Amino acid sequence: MTVDAGCLEDHRKPAETFLLASLASEIRSNKAQQVFPDASLANWSSAYRCRKVAALDAQLRQSSGETMTSDDFYRHSRTVCELAEMSNNVIEEYLTLELQLFDGVLDDWIDEPETCKQLVNERWRDWMLMARRSSCKQVFKDVLNILSYESKAALHQCYSLLWIHLADAFADLEGSAFVRQFNRFWHCDHRIPTGVVQDMHLLHGHIFGLHPAFSMMIQTEVGGNIIANAIGHSFDSSAMRTFFAAAIVSLNFYMSDRIESRRLR
Repeated sequence: MTVDAGCLEDHRKPAETFLLASLASEIRSNKAQQVFPDASLANWSSAYRCRKVAALDAQLRQSSGETMTSDDFYRHSRTVCELAEMSNNVIEEYLTLELQLFDGVLDDWIDEPETCKQLVNERWRDWMLMARRSSCKQVFKDVLNILSYESKAALHQCYSLLWIHLADAFADLEGSAFVRQFNRFWHCDHRIPTGVVQDMHLLHGHIFGLHPAFSMMIQTEVGGNIIANAIGHSFDSSAMRTFFAAAIVSLNFYMSDRIESRRLR
């Protein structure tokens, strides 16, 4: 993650993103699944996966003609993926730990990024040790789970920044505007301005191309056509409304398989 030299006064948010992303190898990966599930459904044979893709294709074909707004997609995907609202106790603990994690490092990040990164990593490791103690409060662990997912989301921001430039390079190489549009659609986080400080992250900090639900959707005939038709259109277009409805079907399909896989284990 880089900061424009002309925007140094606005560097605190990129600094936070960079420092959170630097924790990705240290986070509570399994517990982050409780915040927003994105684990691959492992141990699928090729034949079994083909059957699953065919089953999803049938569901998408059955729901053909359904549409959904971007706002409805945001809300429905929270429900489908079981994103819980934070309690007041969790919010209070989150704000406290967030302040402690970034205390004294955001303003120094431009001049000493590695020193700041090391300090944040040391604080995180101390918290991880505390979380293993039997006396550790559950609310503290819950916030670590949230911060673990936020670390993944921050890494997605870095991934998105990379793909903005890769999309341009591949488009120039292929001489195709569609290549640029597809890669930016599939590999970048989408934000919708809300009129307040925080934008709405359409997929809650995740990216279509990295989530198992959408990796399966794009393999289906119906899903592939829906995605292709949506590329290059605004969020309020009919093509994108069709995509949002199909995306919820795909997320539902993924979550159902996830629940079944956990039950079998």
